[in-house]
Amino acid sequence: IMSSGSYELQNISFYDELPYAIQNFTKITNVTSNCTLTCIFNDTTANCTNATLPINTSCRIYIDIFINDTNASREGFYTNTAHLFAKNIGPIEYNCTTEFTRPSIHVTKSSSKPEVYPGEILNFTVTVTNKGKTTLCNTTLIDTLPSVMENLTPLEIYVGNMSPDETKEYNITVRVKEGATPSNYSNRIEAISRNCETTEPVIDTYNTSITVLYKAENVSVILEVNKTANVTEVHQGDYVNYTIVIKNTGSDTAYNVTLNDTLLGGFDLISGPTGNNLGNIPAGGNLTINIIAKVRENASYGNATNIADVTALQPDNINISGRGTVTVNVLHPGVVVYPNITVTKTSNATDGNVKRGDAVKFTINVTNNILPGGFNASPTTFDIGNLSAGNSSIIEINANVLDNASIGGKTNKVTVIAYTLTGENITTEATANVNVSPPGAVVYPNITVTKTSNATDVKGGDIVKFTINVTNIGTGTAYDVTITDILPGGFNASPTTFDIGNLSAGNSSIIEINATVLNN
Repeated sequence: IMSSGSYELQNISFYDELPYAIQNFTKITNVTSNCTLTCIFNDTTANCTNATLPINTSCRIYIDIFINDTNASREGFYTNTAHLFAKNIGPIEYNCTTEFTRPSIHVTKSSSKPEVYPGEILNFTVTVTNKGKTTLCNTTLIDTLPSVMENLTPLEIYVGNMSPDETKEYNITVRVKEGATPSNYSNRIEAISRNCETTEPVIDTYNTSITVLYKAENVSVILEVNKTANVTEVHQGDYVNYTIVIKNTGSDTAYNVTLNDTLLGGFDLISGPTGNNLGNIPAGGNLTINIIAKVRENASYGNATNIADVTALQPDNINISGRGTVTVNVLHPGVVVYPNITVTKTSNATDGNVKRGDAVKFTINVTNNILPGGFNASPTTFDIGNLSAGNSSIIEINANVLDNASIGGKTNKVTVIAYTLTGENITTEATANVNVSPPGAVVYPNITVTKTSNATDVKGGDIVKFTINVTNIGTGTAYDVTITDILPGGFNASPTTFDIGNLSAGNSSIIEINATVLNN
């Protein structure tokens, strides 16, 4: 306040109120003057009174305010008005406009090319700018690469202090790893700094996208297709079971595998996929498909070849294909196909140890009509009807060891009788042995377990088949056998616990677990 007229200013009073728009995030912290003004204040208003200024003198009033919010929405220009009154002059107003800003940093990242192949080198340009009105201290850039890339230059860069509006530029060089899975990957860069005055953190991030392409010249997917049938000769009206095994013997995953199974005229599809997307097959993996077809009543006689075409659609629209064929002969109704019956018989006590009162399970084909002395079961004769070529029938007989059974080895005999269409008799036999142990004999189970997988190298998204083989190599039954499989981190499968019940001596149980390799 200056008194520049021809007389002194008397009874001076001064009034200043903060703009209403900033009152909720600012406050007055102190008011002082270098003259005889008496000043009081609250959070939003300053009042100074009772001063006289002689001619050509001045008085300074100092108002301190504190801004307690760094929200970007508070940024902008605000006008503050001061009001001056004196006895011998009218009121005077003066406006002052101030810009409120917050510290700000901005970072961007661009690549030399948006699409790369495995093994290629990629250059990134990182640009960082101080967008605020205050100096930033200890600025650092931190680059987080996706797992398919490896850095050739440091990923952490110390920038130091940055003045307002200052821009700096840096280069980062990386290599895409060989074997990288074709996909889109996000690369994140972070700029971390501090307001030099308040040490407030100032941070910005930026993400750039890179596409890893499939390297066509390095494709190593080999599809081997093996197709078999359960019969070689059929009549009209018969059923044929086809089994297709697809193996990927290459070193890369086969993607988007599809099957096109061509049934020639005269055959109708009963069940099984054809033309469906079968998913991916990892390197060294395999997939089994079962198809059932029926020979039409009007099917042509002679050889009929069934074709299975398998295609993998790799990234970049690269097609890999394989084919498997199998031939069956459709016979004239007057042609007789001769059966050839085989028979096997086993028991669940092949360890040779049973006691009086035990129950023994015999598994045979067709007819068991001669149980050894000391064993009792009913029925022992079974009519299973017709048995087509290549097929089997399994019969289970539960026999009780009688309390008066003699001690020692017992041979159980099975006889199978069949007839051809011409009435010719076909007979075959098989036996199974068990040993009746003395009442005081003790038998013990002894469990062994092995675990194998169908792959040694896998990638995220692959499916791995684990095969668990549990065998009782002891002399007695193992009861209530439970398998708990503990997968390593990064693998997911359900279920992983299996209750296989009782496992008799000499027998095995096989469990297969399909586990997915997680992308992380």
